[in-house]
Amino acid sequence: MEQVAEPVADSNPLVLVGVTSSRCIRAAAVDSLQHGYRTLVPANAISDRAEGPY
Repeated sequence: MEQVAEPVADSNPLVLVGVTSSRCIRAAAVDSLQHGYRTLVPANAISDRAEGPY
């Protein structure tokens, strides 16, 4: 994954929303955290086909 910009501790967080939280959202969150971005995943802004993943 190519890093587009340097993460800045004082910058606004990356907010992830969408569907298939057990796959796409989770993968994006892990990548962003590994690259040093402040990452938020609001529980009421994600979903999945199954209730179990979150």
